[in-house]
Amino acid sequence: MARVAWEEDGGLPKLFVAVPSKGGVDIGWALNLAEILRQSPVLCTTCANSAPAIDYARNELVETFLKSSCEWILWLDTDVFPPLNVISRLLSLKLPIVTGLYRARNVAFVGQSVWPVVAGMFQKTDQGGETSLVHELVDWHPGEVVKVDASGMGCVLMQRKVLEGLTPPWFVYTIKYKWTGKEQEYEREQQVSEDWYFFKKVKQAGFPVHLDTMTICYHQTLANIGADGKVYPGGFK
Repeated sequence: MARVAWEEDGGLPKLFVAVPSKGGVDIGWALNLAEILRQSPVLCTTCANSAPAIDYARNELVETFLKSSCEWILWLDTDVFPPLNVISRLLSLKLPIVTGLYRARNVAFVGQSVWPVVAGMFQKTDQGGETSLVHELVDWHPGEVVKVDASGMGCVLMQRKVLEGLTPPWFVYTIKYKWTGKEQEYEREQQVSEDWYFFKKVKQAGFPVHLDTMTICYHQTLANIGADGKVYPGGFK
């Protein structure tokens, strides 16, 4: 689909595609992105960042985005393959934050026949508060747009006002260790990834988050996890 100049495109929003990267991407992913951009109904600019830490990369991408004139930001991870209509589909929903549907690829889930969706609700504490841990989303049906508390950042569209409404840093990755009682021996006590940190801030600011179950993505790993949650060792079907 040909894209016309911004001044002639009927006022459709400009889109900033943010790609945190470790410096290299799969050729299939790059070709998929190229076709997504070719089919985009709006003007797009793509920016990659290969900072050594993922939270630094995301924060720098936000700063670059806010210096631009773009109204929307689409986050894409280099191991998540969205459908080719991802831009038109997610923009059509006109939601402040909306994520595509994809499955976990964490080694902790190896052996499961269906891997959990990377979106869900924050867990409640006994004191009535919420932790940074997330309940797996299980109550959904294909075709629905479901309200969630949090998601991964592999395929997320959000409006500019969301990031403008949050106090930086937008993303922080933290790991806490505790002493085991043995000399110089510690074990990991808690890990809060930068995406869960971000969505805690989002919820506190009052922005709703939705999952579009029609935006079905593949999550690439050595096992190739399909959007149906099953493993495809030889590739996607």
